[in-house]
Amino acid sequence: FDADDRIFTAASSEGQILRLDTDGTVYWTELMGGNVGMLRPDGTFTTQQVGPGVNPITMSDDGRLFVARDFMGDGLYELDPELAEPPRVLIEDLVGMNGMDFGPDGLLYGPLFFGGAIARVDVDADEPAPEIVAEGFRIPSAVKFDSKGRLHAVDLAEGQIFRLDLDSDEREMLMDIEAPLDNMAFDADDRIFTAASSEGQILRLDTDGTV
Repeated sequence: FDADDRIFTAASSEGQILRLDTDGTVYWTELMGGNVGMLRPDGTFTTQQVGPGVNPITMSDDGRLFVARDFMGDGLYELDPELAEPPRVLIEDLVGMNGMDFGPDGLLYGPLFFGGAIARVDVDADEPAPEIVAEGFRIPSAVKFDSKGRLHAVDLAEGQIFRLDLDSDEREMLMDIEAPLDNMAFDADDRIFTAASSEGQILRLDTDGTV
């Protein structure tokens, strides 16, 4: 849960599920089938084809919906939240963008799964392009911002979570376990929840460092 009681969760084997808005609307991606789905609280169900590999999904503070293709395709897309208008291609050849999040600067941040780096994108630019802001990861799988606007990143292969200071290029390791980690979410108290996917476990990292 976030501070507004919106729920964020992931079904990692099927793509990622993101619950958005306090009205209970649920959006999800279907990695294999290439669809993005939407379920309204009244039971209305809609899907839209984006392409195989559609996986990360996020929404901006003003209600714009974005997805990217990874593993089975490339690209960053903006979708009509009603899934009525055709997907708008923002970057056709963006490779490996995974778990994404908007920063307090209004830019979209995401890990380049195959590139060992974190990138950000100005989705309102005339020609959006990724800008590398952090490197040196083995397999970065997700980024998220906490309530203080601080960027955090997951390194799947190393089982590590970092807090990044982009101004100083410093990073603090918050978690280091012997298991792959996939995605993460913050609750209203800035506790981190992440999945040790190969172990079938959900882990909680408290603010005092306790796992």
